Amino acid sequence: MLRLLACGMDHIEIARDLVIAAKTVEKHIEHILFKLGVQDRAHAIALALEQDPTTNQVLEVASLEPAPRPIN
Repeated sequence: MLRLLACGMDHIEIARDLVIAAKTVEKHIEHILFKLGVQDRAHAIALALEQDPTTNQVLEVASLEPAPRPIN
């Protein structure tokens, strides 16, 4: 989920891609921020990149390949 946030997706887009409720995504993000001890999404992403530099390579690939959309 942090990877999707780093790609610039909001909670509604993430929910659509993961086929879960937007409220569930908001709760997951809230828990991620709490566990990382940060106040906002930008700091969570920065911390993830700082802790694992290979994440940056994953983010570059992820930003080039759009996630598949669910079939309704």
